[in-house]
Amino acid sequence: MTETKAPALRTRRAVFNRNAPGYLLLMVVAFGATVVGTRAFLQITGFPQIGNSTFHIAHALWGGLLLLISAWLMLMFANRWIFRLAAVAAGAGVGLFIDEVGKFITQATDYFFPLAAPIIYAAFLITVFVYLVVRRPRTQDARAEMYTILEDFQEVLDHDLNDDEREVLIERLAHVQQIAQRDDLRHLAELLLGFVRSDTVPVTTRQTTTWDRFLGWLSSAEERWLPRGRYRMLIVAAVVLTSIGSVVAIVGLAILIFNPQALADIITLFVEEPGVTGSNSLFSYTAMSLLEIIGALLMGAAAVLFVRGRDLLGVRIASLSLVLSLTLTNVIGFYFDQFAMVATVLFQLVLLLALLRYQHRFLGAE
Repeated sequence: MTETKAPALRTRRAVFNRNAPGYLLLMVVAFGATVVGTRAFLQITGFPQIGNSTFHIAHALWGGLLLLISAWLMLMFANRWIFRLAAVAAGAGVGLFIDEVGKFITQATDYFFPLAAPIIYAAFLITVFVYLVVRRPRTQDARAEMYTILEDFQEVLDHDLNDDEREVLIERLAHVQQIAQRDDLRHLAELLLGFVRSDTVPVTTRQTTTWDRFLGWLSSAEERWLPRGRYRMLIVAAVVLTSIGSVVAIVGLAILIFNPQALADIITLFVEEPGVTGSNSLFSYTAMSLLEIIGALLMGAAAVLFVRGRDLLGVRIASLSLVLSLTLTNVIGFYFDQFAMVATVLFQLVLLLALLRYQHRFLGAE
């Protein structure tokens, strides 16, 4: 009497897409570039409108169209490059749509409503945070690995598999054979492994692309023009210049402690700030000022650490100050000055990336 084999249980558990970080990065870049580019274009051209006395074709509609196109592309096609194109379209679509959020949160459909800029910036930060979470390395089970492997077989179908990609496929298939607890997955991995190793699979020599040549030029230029001594000098100069605010903050605190009249004058200055229109905005302006003082003091401490030769701790403290500004201070700052904050954010972001690059190149051993 033969034993009846129990049917396999279905599984619908979501599988993480290993290529998701790249897609999200494209979306983040397209999102930020679209918002900044749109605001700059409208400011330069005097805010032109498409329409007539009856109709106004707002750019939020173009954003919605791009989001619709992005959804169409992902639902209709399976090529990996289509997903990259859809990611760019989605980022640009979200940027065009959310740029007009001021019209959606006010009765007067006020595009310039002060709260709009913080909402846009907060949405961008959330998108960046999702990207940072997604790009973290994670272990996957055999089923999830097979999803990735089968997607990578697009390169075989397109006759675009090179030597490096073939080695990666072989390593992943061998890994599935080792960790798979299901016989069917082990058998499938064994069959695919034999296929990839055979002469049947056309393998191309990896071609050097324009992007590869650009990255190579960039790396050689960095090595030639930014050795550690010069790089450190530039980093220290930027941190010291940024930390000048800490000196002002310390002097200001001393004045407040020993001169009560100065405190009254500062309160009057806060109340007379054009963006302060009530108790809520006064509280926000005060909170922003306190955050700026904390950030400046942290940057001042980082400058002292750099001068004393404690570069690693200096990088960490300066990075903490910049992250504080990028994630908290600037959110409030966009409420009071939408356009000037863009330049501030870009400078802080460039400095943060420069600090992280300095740490990666020269302080890894520490």
